[in-house]
Amino acid sequence: MAEIEKSRNLFSSYKLIKHLERLDDFEKDKIVYPIFVNINVSNKCNNNCPLCTTKNKDGELVPTQRLKDVLDELGALGVSSVGYGGGGDPTCHPDLEEILIHSNKNKMELAMTTNGYEMTPGVINAIIGFGTWIRVSLDADSPKIYRKTHGMDKNAFYDVVGNITRLVETKQRQNSKVVIGTTYLIGPQTIKGAYNAAKLCKEIGVDNIRFRPFFDFGKTKYKKEQAEFIVSELERCKELQSEDFLVSYPNYRCDSMVEKKPREYSKCYIHHLNPIITPDLKVYPCCFLIDKEEYVLGDLAKKSFKDIWSSDERKQAYERIDFKDCPNPCMLDEHIKLMWAVKNNVIPNGMNLIDMLRSVNGPINHSNFF
Repeated sequence: MAEIEKSRNLFSSYKLIKHLERLDDFEKDKIVYPIFVNINVSNKCNNNCPLCTTKNKDGELVPTQRLKDVLDELGALGVSSVGYGGGGDPTCHPDLEEILIHSNKNKMELAMTTNGYEMTPGVINAIIGFGTWIRVSLDADSPKIYRKTHGMDKNAFYDVVGNITRLVETKQRQNSKVVIGTTYLIGPQTIKGAYNAAKLCKEIGVDNIRFRPFFDFGKTKYKKEQAEFIVSELERCKELQSEDFLVSYPNYRCDSMVEKKPREYSKCYIHHLNPIITPDLKVYPCCFLIDKEEYVLGDLAKKSFKDIWSSDERKQAYERIDFKDCPNPCMLDEHIKLMWAVKNNVIPNGMNLIDMLRSVNGPINHSNFF
């Protein structure tokens, strides 16, 4: 039961309540170092997803020793957690095991998202031994749908299922508390496989499956009946939920499949607490703004993270964010809304928002990951 509760916390919209001291400093315009830093260690990928937004990358890999130095600095600055993803896929970095072990030495919580296609025993042992969670992008219940989502053959699908099984077996063998999850991208072409994918994941023994609509910046047009069918199937998937297996999906993103709602904030502050580092060692506000030079917060090949965070360059970069390059809704919407409310003290009756949040801080124990 404890593991399923931990799994639920990963998807909570109120994780920031755990970090009121940072929110308090943020409200007072003090320099606030991140809680969670995303790190794309590789632009290489071993899959060929048709809807991938990062195709034709140059296959760049983050320099291992420089990244280890950056991890040391992040740990010293009080960063609580790091997450490895892509870009490409983190498993394409030949030194990933070494990087994961070094992250653990800095006492930071550790997470990884991967397509799960190629996972060495060393990487599996490291993420199970040191990680807080790992999430595998399964996105299919069968080779047929896997080809649609990942552009790979049936052997690749079964390889991924085998690797997920090995993760679960290693967790059981090590008596680890890491949360093993899967994700499933939903749309008109994939929704029919959702239930069987959830059933498969439950049978394997993973802790959760998270369903998410494709982020394609509004290119996929849903009819009302399509959206209703998708939600009905997702609710059917929830029938598989148990004390040991969580089934979830972001309601706000599903609600917006047909009709986009206006943003409830006019400025994004999320990078203060959750930036991303790319393989070329540049720092960006989030994954949706990478490779756009106007949003580069700084370059770790030239400056320390601390110097970047206190620079005018960072401030000028995030002031340029005008949402033209952002999805709506954003997967971090709830966190951004809370930061907007804190910065603008959006609360009735003149009550201070930080004080209000502090009053409910006691029983809440959420993950450091966004």
